[in-house]
Amino acid sequence: MLDLAPLTGLSAVDFQEEARPVPADETRIASVRRWAAVISSRQCSPAPAAAFTSGSLAPDLEWGTPEPDAQVVFEAIQALYLGRSDHRDRQIAERLTALYRDALAEDEKLQTGSVRQFASFFVDQPGVGLPKITLTPDGTLRARWIAGPGNFTAIEFTGAPLVKLVAEIPRNGATAQYFGYELMSAVVQIARDIGATFA
Repeated sequence: MLDLAPLTGLSAVDFQEEARPVPADETRIASVRRWAAVISSRQCSPAPAAAFTSGSLAPDLEWGTPEPDAQVVFEAIQALYLGRSDHRDRQIAERLTALYRDALAEDEKLQTGSVRQFASFFVDQPGVGLPKITLTPDGTLRARWIAGPGNFTAIEFTGAPLVKLVAEIPRNGATAQYFGYELMSAVVQIARDIGATFA
């Protein structure tokens, strides 16, 4: 079960599972929805709570209402936790949870567009490996796949249509360096075409 208690200050007693056998996916979905509803009501009032649908990364908020950060983070965690690449995506969801908790403690902010883009990328790209994930000073999420010295790929999720791609690739005893902005839908193929790795 996804443990969102560190983000909320609530104990597991606040929401106990019913004592009946439930399919694993149904249990995970129900658990995430209950936690998200409580967080929305406690941290995001009086903003309206977004409607959750499985796999949705776009909450249905009223026009002109600012998006509660917690709501976007919980949508992203839900999408990752229920993703196709269970083990990898759960680890990514746990890391996002930790980054969000740390950001709250340090009065920092995650850019909501970056969080959405980050979750969408990993849900849509089950073939890329587990990266190191960090929060930039600008509040955007960055994923780095490090194969060794002078051999890495990094994507910064800007929240804009283009993501930032940085790579160092070994080339016959030298290191090629690449820096650019690419469409998120094409960034993996472009990086692989220049010899970058996502392992």
